[in-house]
Amino acid sequence: MSTRNILVWKTSASLSRIADKINSNGWIYITLILIVYFLTTYYRAETRMLWFDEIFSLYLSRLPDFSSLMAAIQQGIDFNPPLFYEWLRLSRFFIADETVAIRTPSIIAGGLLCLCLYRFVSIRTNAIGGLVASLFPLVSIESYYATEARPHGIVIGLAALALVCWQSAIDPERKKYRVWWLGSLCLALACATLTHAYAVLAFFPLALAELTRDLRRKHIDWPVWSMFAIASIAVLMPFWLIHIAKTHLPPTFAPATVGMLVKSYTSNLDSGQLIIVAALFLYLGRFLSGGLPQTGQIVISDKLKFDLTACLGFVVLPVIAFILAKIAGTPLYARYSLGCIIGFSAFLGIFISRYNKIGLILIILLAGRIGKDALDYQHNSMLFEPSTGRDMTSVSKYLEHYKIMADLPDPSLPVVIYGSWNNHWDFTPELFYAPAEFSNRLTLLLPEKQDLNKNGYMKLQNCCHATGNISEATDFIKLHKYFFAVIYTQGELKELYRLLNYGAVINLERYYDKSALFSVKVP
Repeated sequence: MSTRNILVWKTSASLSRIADKINSNGWIYITLILIVYFLTTYYRAETRMLWFDEIFSLYLSRLPDFSSLMAAIQQGIDFNPPLFYEWLRLSRFFIADETVAIRTPSIIAGGLLCLCLYRFVSIRTNAIGGLVASLFPLVSIESYYATEARPHGIVIGLAALALVCWQSAIDPERKKYRVWWLGSLCLALACATLTHAYAVLAFFPLALAELTRDLRRKHIDWPVWSMFAIASIAVLMPFWLIHIAKTHLPPTFAPATVGMLVKSYTSNLDSGQLIIVAALFLYLGRFLSGGLPQTGQIVISDKLKFDLTACLGFVVLPVIAFILAKIAGTPLYARYSLGCIIGFSAFLGIFISRYNKIGLILIILLAGRIGKDALDYQHNSMLFEPSTGRDMTSVSKYLEHYKIMADLPDPSLPVVIYGSWNNHWDFTPELFYAPAEFSNRLTLLLPEKQDLNKNGYMKLQNCCHATGNISEATDFIKLHKYFFAVIYTQGELKELYRLLNYGAVINLERYYDKSALFSVKVP
């Protein structure tokens, strides 16, 4: 035997021994994954600034009671069901740091997602398949939504819980606790639906798998369908929200397009696309080196067939979301079908579980990618919001740009923000994070034609006392003949210089990094 063959044989034997140890002690490794997950996500949650949508979430969670919350939702300030804000309110009761508190429900749901995927796959296959499935969401866009104070991360965690409850409820070997699994299935689906309107999508894969099971058995499992029916009562809330959304949103707001359908896969999978490609290449390499398996070697039990049907249902959720949005005329974003990650994760785990060595390599690749993302954040303190591409930097880094406003010569003069003309998202953090000594001086100037986001923030001020002053440009200039203006981009500078047409005198007072402060006198 040549030296090369001996090395290959030893490597193969070592991988086999490692795989056996992992499959024998899978609970240890999933516990380690969850510990690392919670440590890294809580670090990001504590250091990363809130962005536009999250600031709305925080203010609404501060409302004193349920009736005031429902009144705010009915005004179209935000379009999520009330349970989402109750999750945040409950978290704020236990955690003093509001930024961490309102992100904690999503963080916990992300950990629940990983745990449920591990359980769903490993119980039918082995620990390696379960670990691959549990790690895959952490290289997808879910790693971002797991630290965002919005409902999408919570919904995917509840959907994964519903999947595990359904799997256990139909398993004859676990019939002793069937009532508990059925009740948990109903509760998980209802809570998901009361957290975000598009969570109704979670019913589809489970109903598809259960229908397949009933046709196979030629018998209807009425208790399971009863749980679906009871949980579906919660769907009345999304219908009410659809009516509110249509009342307050223009028809052109985030329409369902084929481009958005494609983005629902590419954006949600994110780096997971590379992992899927790597798995296919590794599998192809196995074929080339060891030959194709015989048909008789591949045996799929009925239980696994039903599980795979549910996985398929989750994979096609973006298509279902696209169809529903077209029919209902509602907005569509890629994050609304985030649940497709459940299908891809479980499919990959089940597929890889047959090939332990490939599974080990994938675990290494997944862990490496997760570690790289963590180091990148540690070094750059930066993430990008998926739907807008906005730079979500660290709070400490963001606070630096307020230095240009410090120690102004006349503390009574207002400070104008012009960024709203060029960036429809940045003005909320600008007002929210402003230091107390001049937060009341900051004024957001609106263009003559107000847009949806600024109107929404004005409603937020009325109901929740959001910080900052907002004024239309012409009205502001009539009342203020002398003020300061902070400029961040060349486009904003052009807006400022339009005041020259009115005879204004504009002087550069100071500049810092990429910011500039001007004094403006209008005759």
